[in-house]
Amino acid sequence: MPALPAIEKRQAPDDSLDSLAQMLNAFVGAVVDGIRPLLTNPRARSVTTPQTLTGAADTVCNHKLGVKPQGWLFLRPNAAATVYEVSSTDTTITLHASATVTGVLETW
Repeated sequence: MPALPAIEKRQAPDDSLDSLAQMLNAFVGAVVDGIRPLLTNPRARSVTTPQTLTGAADTVCNHKLGVKPQGWLFLRPNAAATVYEVSSTDTTITLHASATVTGVLETW
């Protein structure tokens, strides 16, 4: 079996560490800049809850956000209905539906 070549110890130039630090700093900055819009988007922290809204009546729904919602969507309705917001607080949102409908409420 042939002998392995000897490995020489080499000292990196002083400026190579600075260069590496600059490249790493630029990379981290680009990653943070890339995900910042996702982190600051209120919908990134949305909460979904199944709901049944009673037709022609107001329904109080707990949203569990801890703050007044900035927006909401009623998803996957099982019937045709018009849904609108009557009021909202830090813990609840009151919705009115034109017909009884079951679906998923997403609040953010």
